[in-house]
Order: sequence, then C-alpha cells, then structure tokens
Amino acid sequence: MKVSKLLTLGLISFWLWGWVSRLPMRAQEKEPQVPPAIKVPVEKTPPWWQKFEVEIHYGQWTLDPIKGLFEEDLKKDLGKEIRKEVTNQLRESHPSLQQTDYTQTLVFDSGGSNFGLEVRYYPHGQEGGFSFGFSIEKTTIRLSVDGDVKQNFNDGTHAQVDAYGSLEIFPWTTNISLRWDLRPGWRITPYAVLGFGLGTLTGEMSYEYSGRYRWGGPDETVEDSETKTLKEAEEEVDFNIPNIFFLLQTHLGVRVKIIEHLHLRVEVGLWDGLLFRGGLAYRF
Repeated sequence: MKVSKLLTLGLISFWLWGWVSRLPMRAQEKEPQVPPAIKVPVEKTPPWWQKFEVEIHYGQWTLDPIKGLFEEDLKKDLGKEIRKEVTNQLRESHPSLQQTDYTQTLVFDSGGSNFGLEVRYYPHGQEGGFSFGFSIEKTTIRLSVDGDVKQNFNDGTHAQVDAYGSLEIFPWTTNISLRWDLRPGWRITPYAVLGFGLGTLTGEMSYEYSGRYRWGGPDETVEDSETKTLKEAEEEVDFNIPNIFFLLQTHLGVRVKIIEHLHLRVEVGLWDGLLFRGGLAYRF
C-alpha cells in the first residue's frame, strides 16, 4: 500500500517537474513579427508658378524675300499718287495741263521691327514641352518706293522729279500662340510655334518729291511733301483700308539654356512677312 502511494506521488512529482521546467522556454518565445508597412511615395504636385514662363523679345521684319507678289502694284499706286500731286501743283500756274504718258523707275524696299512681352503656360510643368502663349506686340511695317518719275503733258511739256513714297503701319496686337519644344530636357532644343494676333490698324502714307518742269519758258521748280493718316488716304485714293489688323504667325526656333531658369531664344518665320527675332525667357 505504501509502495503504491509512493509510486503515485512520484509520477505526480515527475509530471509537475516537467511542466514547470518548460515555463521559461514558453516565456522566451517571441511573438510573431509583423512586417513593417511599405510607404508608397506620393508624387508631389509642383507649385502653380512653375508652369509659367515670361519672355521679352525683339526682331527685324521684312517683305523683301516675297516682294514679287505685290511689288509692281505698290510701285504703280504710289507712283500714281506722286504724279497726281505734281500735276495738281503745276495746274496752279498752267491750268490747261492734261496728263498723257509717263515713265517711272521706282525701287521697292521694306523694313520694320517687332517688340513684345509674352507669358507662356506649360500644362505639364517644368518637364512639359507644349505651352500656350499670350503676348502684347508692337510691330512696325514700312513699305517704300524711291526713284525717278517723269510725267508728260498734252502740250509737249513734261515734269521730272526724284520721288519717295512710303506706307507705314504700326499696330499693337494681342497674340495667342501654341508652341512645341521638341526636346524640353535638352540644353539646346528646337521648337515650333503657331499663332495669330488681332489689333487696330493704324498708320500713315507719305510722299515727297523735288524736280523741274520743262516748258517753253524758264524751267520751274516743283517740290512738295505730305503725310496722311490711313483714314485720310482712304478717302482720296481708290482702295479700301480695313480697320482691323490680322496677324498670322508660324515660326521655327532654337532654345538655349544659359543658366538655371534663364533661356535664350532665336527664331525665324512668317509674321505677315518675314521676321528674325531673339529673346530672353525666364522659366519659373
């Protein structure tokens, strides 16, 4: 009996010892590690001002490469105006004079300038190559003829003068343009521009001449000069001058990065004529 009790107590003691001996091991067991959360980078929206660019530019304008399209008509119209003024002056002392044939050797020339301030908006920010532009432009366009004019009259007399006539317009226009920078990330990149502008047409027409009237008596000096606004000229000549000036722009150019944010632009293209222009642009 004592032996069975001792055996039972021994088994219980052995079981308790095994259970207690495992307690430190259980206490040392670590909780399963939870992997850290992965942070997904959030793309920051660039400040609104980094989508803008400001530019100031200046250029020279000419029609000489395409003057053949209208040169003869312009020389004819300005020459006619000069001969009319010479005849009217001579009729003050020779009222019976009537025009017959004439000869004129007039040389055509053209020139002008362009100056403007432009703001451009890049929808895709600094990395974008496409942009909208808004600009205020002052353009001066001058067409002129210079040379010799001879007017014959019905009584066998004639007047011969050295003459100069010009048509000059200087509109302010509001322009809108689209531009594509082909390689915006490059230091030097080509670009293309397409745009148009509208403004009020202002300008003037002028002429001056000096020469001699040869007839049966002593030669007479004939000379005069006058400047008229386009509106005044329209009332005296046989053509209609529109009040609205429309400008079409198609340019090809090159942008060069000078330093961070500052760019040099050089371009050439159509601007109701041929325009060579350069400018400095600051990209925010």
